[in-house]
Parts: sequence; structure tokens; C-alpha cells
Amino acid sequence: MKNKILALTTVIAITAISIAYIGTITPLQAQTYNFKVEKKEPVKEMSIKECVWELLTVEGGLPDYEAAIGMLIVKRESSWDKEAEQYLLNDRGVDRGLWQINSYHQAQVSGSCAYDVYCSTREAIKIYKKRGNNWSAWSTYYE
Repeated sequence: MKNKILALTTVIAITAISIAYIGTITPLQAQTYNFKVEKKEPVKEMSIKECVWELLTVEGGLPDYEAAIGMLIVKRESSWDKEAEQYLLNDRGVDRGLWQINSYHQAQVSGSCAYDVYCSTREAIKIYKKRGNNWSAWSTYYE
């Protein structure tokens, strides 16, 4: 009997170590081995506006008033449509995405990036900073 208990204890210990090493555990495994399973709160999805604001202020480090101007630019350029395209007013290239980043004048920005909220906002911040912390690259910006 002692050998069976010792063997069972060893199997449970090895299984627990294996689970800990792998780093994931299912609720059934947790129940089987008496582990506590913490319920995590679901991650709140952010709207496009919240994402852009967060990227401008937190990641980009822009002051609130400059971030607010950036938000107005997006509103005027694309009406918050991340798939927006503009061909008509361009002599070269296509204006793409939220920020309407031009494919000719900003050729370093790929199409997939231009239509992506996170990537295009990061590129917009780079353009803003490259211009001396100025939004003048966008025609909807007036000083």
C-alpha cells in the first residue's frame, strides 16, 4: 500500500511540475490536482478613438493639446474610417487609412501599415516629430 501511495504521489508531483514548466493549465487539470484557477477579467476592447488617443499621448508622448489636434486631423482626413482611400486630389500616390498617409510622399509606410490603426498612428507620430513636432504634413492642419 505504501508503494502505491508513494508511486501516486510521485506521478502527481511530476505532473504538477510538468504543468508548471509548460506554463499553461486547463480548468480540468486544476480541479484534478487541486490548483486554484484565477479568473481574469476580460480585456476591454478599445474603440479606434481610444487607441489613437492612447498611442498619441502615452506611447508618442504628445501633450494633450497636440494629441487633440491629431484627433481632429483624423476626423477631417478619414472620418475615422481606417479603410479610407483618396485618389482624386493627388497628383501622385494614394492617401490611405485613418491618417490618409500618401503612398508616394510617405513611401516607407506600407499599405498594410497605412490601413492598420496602431501602425499608421505610430507612423503619423514619426512624421509629426520629423517635422519638428508639427502637423503640417496634413493638409487639414491650419496653423
